[in-house]
Amino acid sequence: MIIAGNRVSAAPEHPTAPADDAKATIGSPDGALGGGWRSSTDVVVASSADTDGFHVYLARERDAFRFERLATLTDSANATGSWTGHACLTGSGRYVVAVYAPASYTNRPALMEAGGTAVVIDVARGRSTRSRITSSSPTTTRPAARPTR
Repeated sequence: MIIAGNRVSAAPEHPTAPADDAKATIGSPDGALGGGWRSSTDVVVASSADTDGFHVYLARERDAFRFERLATLTDSANATGSWTGHACLTGSGRYVVAVYAPASYTNRPALMEAGGTAVVIDVARGRSTRSRITSSSPTTTRPAARPTR
């Protein structure tokens, strides 16, 4: 169970330049993206998870959609094994909301129902704020219960 007092590591990462062969940019952006790509405010978010944590990446059209790591989320109290999660960009493009948990939580119903950690990441600063609530684990696909009358 994740308790509100547990320390969550989501410090902003200062992205290092990826290896030349790992740069995910669009070749010939003038042709592929159109004339206004350099002044575009469009942003894309992606995520991945491994034993180091739940990683959130951001790409901006003005950078020809080159992905850079925005944050790596982990919980020191549960820092064993692989992680899982989901992330989405808010409509304003100012924040990323992420829910993440150790992948092992998917094997325990109580943790799958309310074991995920929810954070809001400020895109401009790369800083995250942990939600005061727990949420369902990110891999939960069970529909919400219907209200009883």
